[in-house]
Amino acid sequence: MRTGAARALLCVAVMCGPAPGHADESYGVPTQRRLWGEFGTNFEYYNKPAGLAWRNVLGDWADARGVPQGDVPLATLQLERNDQSRELRVDVTDAVRAWVAGTRPNLGFLLRSLGRGRAFFHSREAEAGLGPALLVTTEAGTVTVPAVADITVPPGIHGVRGDRDRLKVAEDRHTLVRFADIAPTTSVARAELRMTISRHRGPATVGVFYADPGRPVRPPPEVIGLALEHPRDRGLEGHPDVLLVADFEHDDWVSRWSSGGEKNKERLEVVRSDPGLRFEPIQGRALRVVIPEGQRAGLNLKYMLGKETGAEPEELYFRYYLRLAESWRPSVDGGKLPGLAGTYNRAGWGGRRADGFNGWSMRGSFGVEVPAPNPLAGLTPVGTYAYYGDMPGRYGSGWHWNEAAQGVLERNRWYSIEQHVRLNTPDVHDGLLEVWIDGRKAFEKRDILYRRTAELKIDRVWMNVYHGGTARAPTDLHLYIDNVVVARRYIGPLVR
Repeated sequence: MRTGAARALLCVAVMCGPAPGHADESYGVPTQRRLWGEFGTNFEYYNKPAGLAWRNVLGDWADARGVPQGDVPLATLQLERNDQSRELRVDVTDAVRAWVAGTRPNLGFLLRSLGRGRAFFHSREAEAGLGPALLVTTEAGTVTVPAVADITVPPGIHGVRGDRDRLKVAEDRHTLVRFADIAPTTSVARAELRMTISRHRGPATVGVFYADPGRPVRPPPEVIGLALEHPRDRGLEGHPDVLLVADFEHDDWVSRWSSGGEKNKERLEVVRSDPGLRFEPIQGRALRVVIPEGQRAGLNLKYMLGKETGAEPEELYFRYYLRLAESWRPSVDGGKLPGLAGTYNRAGWGGRRADGFNGWSMRGSFGVEVPAPNPLAGLTPVGTYAYYGDMPGRYGSGWHWNEAAQGVLERNRWYSIEQHVRLNTPDVHDGLLEVWIDGRKAFEKRDILYRRTAELKIDRVWMNVYHGGTARAPTDLHLYIDNVVVARRYIGPLVR
């Protein structure tokens, strides 16, 4: 490797890449949220700890024309019969130039078989100098850029590890290789991908494609909602389509809820400031919730629609603002967040299996904090914990909110979370669940069987924060909730 000026052209990916969580005005998904890592990539997920799924089983790619799952490789690695420990180099100049120019994100390469042969390559964990590398030639010389991640993705195996010393490409498995970013001021004269054969069993042709995980574009925001007509939510409470507004600005905030406020009062506090936990208000006060160390329950407010409004609807929108505090580091287990339900105190939680007649629930959920060295370390995946009429097991199903990698939340930032439930025609798979994060669609499912009888409706807004399962919180876990609105039509984020 050359030293001096040539080495200065390179930078570590986490330094050069954008900060996680914020997209630019083009609504592109930040590169960081599309990154795969060696631990947590398998045939279903490109980042399983973050709940981020491939669009296609075994991985997503783009070809030389930019066509998703296309068949024109950027380059081909040709292996002859009985090749042994030989270095292969192919020209990937156009790809590296695209990364440097920012016209394509640097998500690495996906290697796949173009025939029936199998190929084995040394990984970056192999003997020094044998792993995948980019040879980048500039006016300052040629620099060797080693892989920062590589992994083989086989079918049907959930617990894939990226620390093997060998990579395999075959009909039923692909290999991913990713490199550090190259400084955007670099003028690339030529770039070659170097792979070293480990062992081989016959002729094979391996195609090199752009790795392309994650939805490339975030959906545009929904722009027409009740909040748009009521800046800072003022006046929403009197709107005919609004059933509940709870902003925690009044000392008697507990009275707005049917139950759960007094019972859990020691865990709940309305605050204007909380500097130790890096709290910043949206406007005025917010509800602080803590799951105490060694416990599971944090919040269990209920708004019973029949009791409070005189009717149980079959369709409802529910928006609240959520902020995970500096202390929010769930490392042992995930848990539950607020959502809508029709449990009727019979079924739909705690292993009380829904059957279409006894109840249902669509609480939110959170997962374990994404661990290091994952590219999204420190973020919390969120989704829906679903009990429904034809659920496959005793306990609820987990549905990640992973449209455009939105359902992975940072600490110390407010998010608008809005959920829309429309119950199904009894015994027909046409029930709807939609979720928006900050006004952009993060999840949609249109074939849910909530119920088999018209007697089941939406009986409650369930403001639940719970750790587990059965595992107890390893430390005090704090979060904040504010600006709750329940309505008959789309609400949208707060307009300031």
